[in-house]
Amino acid sequence: MEFYRQIDSTNTVVKKALEQGCNQGFCCAALEQTAGYGRQGRSWSSPLGGLYFSVVLRPTGSLAKAPTLALLAALAIREGIAQLQLVERPEELLIKWPNDVVLAQPEGGFRKVCGISSEYHAGGVCVGMGINVLRQAAVETDGRYLPGYLSDVAGPRFEELAGFDAAGALKEPGARLIAQTIAENLVGYMPLWQEQGFAPFAEKYNSCSYLFGKNVAVANSMDQVQFQGMVCGIDAQGRMMMQTPEGEIKLVVSGEAHLV
Repeated sequence: MEFYRQIDSTNTVVKKALEQGCNQGFCCAALEQTAGYGRQGRSWSSPLGGLYFSVVLRPTGSLAKAPTLALLAALAIREGIAQLQLVERPEELLIKWPNDVVLAQPEGGFRKVCGISSEYHAGGVCVGMGINVLRQAAVETDGRYLPGYLSDVAGPRFEELAGFDAAGALKEPGARLIAQTIAENLVGYMPLWQEQGFAPFAEKYNSCSYLFGKNVAVANSMDQVQFQGMVCGIDAQGRMMMQTPEGEIKLVVSGEAHLV
């Protein structure tokens, strides 16, 4: 793992490593980014107080199922946070399709804790992740969702592993462990995913789906609504299944799902 206090973007380091033929699992983590970005190239404000890291994956064969790697990353993050006991109630940490890790709110709605991007580059995939850790050092999302922070729902090991220095940055040993645990989870999924695709992970994903049973509208990158209906689950190919008001089942491959 390469670790930085400040960097332009961990994705930049990982993409260069891909060009140099690095192995699957190479990880770059940072406490602050000056040019971070998320899905579809959206700017991602990345100040001290968050944790930002990118991991190399090297899928082989057809890339038809490669888009589901971002869904696997969301599972890896959720599992890692629970493993390390960073939050008090892991069952409230859910995944909003396709790959946002969110904190369900008691009054309804959610707050976004983590965003994920994935890029094909130089024969591999760069998976970038940014986690909102400490509220005082507010990490801005792309403006579409209210941010949530692990510090708001701190678990028994939060202070130990996500302690902060005088400048408001995570202390390096804990930050390294968090990033490494999540990266190892993700890489650990790869043999099964390579053999069987997303199908073996669909049940686990559905068990922590924020949108299941909710009415949503799905918009494209131009914010044009394409589908509207109730979410029935995620299928074996990682597609969101929606039942329209007319009773028709739609399979949604990509888009932004908004509650209605």
